[in-house]
Amino acid sequence: MSVVREAKSARRILVAACAAALSAAAGASAATQTWNGGGADDNWTSSANWVGGASPVANDALLFDGAARLTPNNNFAAGTAFTGIGFTAATGAFTLGGNQITLSGDLTDDAAGQFETINLGLVLDANRTTRVTDGAFLNVNGVISGTGFGITKTGNGTLTLGASVTVQGPASGTGVTQTVRAGLQLVAASRTYAQLRRLRGKVQFSRTVAELKADR
Repeated sequence: MSVVREAKSARRILVAACAAALSAAAGASAATQTWNGGGADDNWTSSANWVGGASPVANDALLFDGAARLTPNNNFAAGTAFTGIGFTAATGAFTLGGNQITLSGDLTDDAAGQFETINLGLVLDANRTTRVTDGAFLNVNGVISGTGFGITKTGNGTLTLGASVTVQGPASGTGVTQTVRAGLQLVAASRTYAQLRRLRGKVQFSRTVAELKADR
C-alpha cells in the first residue's frame, strides 16, 4: 500500500472515530454531518460543504474536518438546535461564526496542537460537557447562556471562555444569574463548573482573585 493510501486510510479512521464519539454524545437518533468545505461559500446551509452533499438539519451533530473553508458561517435561523459540535484530530484551525445555536449536545476537540474557535452564541438546554484532548486549544468566544444548566470540562487540553458566560442558578435554584467575565481559561481535567458558581482545580485567568470573587 502506498504512503498516500495509508495516510488517507488513517484519516478515514480518525474521522470515523470522532464521528462515533460525537454521535454517542448526541444520542442514537441524531445524524452526524461532516464538513469538507467543498462549496462555493462558507455557509452551513450549502450542501456542497458537507460530506455526501447534504447540508445538516436541526438536531444533527456537526463535525469539522480538513483544511478547506476554515471560517464556516452558521446561516441557519438563530436558535436552531444542533446535538453537538466536534473537531477531528486531523482538522485545521477553524473559526465558527454566524447565528447563535441551541446546544443540544456536547463540544469535542480532538485537534491536538490546533486552536479551534467558536464565535457564535451557545444556548444550553441541559448540562453539557466540553472535552478538549491533550495538547488541543478550544476558544469559545460566543456568549454561553442557559437556565438552570452548567458545563463540565474534561480532557487535559485548554478551554478558554472569551466572552461573558451567563447561566441561571442551580436547578434547586436561587434564581440568581451568575456571570463570568471574559478571559477565564479552564485547563483542568475532569472538573465540573456547575452553574459556573465555583471555580476549582487548575484555573488560569487574567484577573485578580478579588475580581473572581466578585463574579461568584
